[in-house]
Amino acid sequence: MDPVFIFFLLCLILGSVVGVLAGLLGIGGGLIIVPAFLFMAQHLLNIDIEHGMPMAIATSLSTVIFTGLSPARTHLKLGNIDSHVVTYCAIGIAYGASLGAFFATTIVGVLLQRLFACFVILIAVSYTSP
Repeated sequence: MDPVFIFFLLCLILGSVVGVLAGLLGIGGGLIIVPAFLFMAQHLLNIDIEHGMPMAIATSLSTVIFTGLSPARTHLKLGNIDSHVVTYCAIGIAYGASLGAFFATTIVGVLLQRLFACFVILIAVSYTSP
């Protein structure tokens, strides 16, 4: 079977599993998507870490757009959203995402992988501390 087709199917399964876990446990999907995507890209598509890690992070970040649209629309309908706050947040997010993407492309893939692992550990420690 074609590795790209297998990759596509595994991404569908991964997205479903991450969606269920995020809904049940409230975890951030990137904690699972990034390492799983990188593993699949390296082993199925023979993508090296220099290209695979930025792709994995970008894919994870792009899912935030879709997962945020539904609750944002619901809160907008309920009148829970202050348009001024949303405007300023959107501007900050756009600049932050652009700077983050630029930063991710300028550093070595292995370093990016290690930085991601450090952030995951920091998040885990911060949630387990009293």
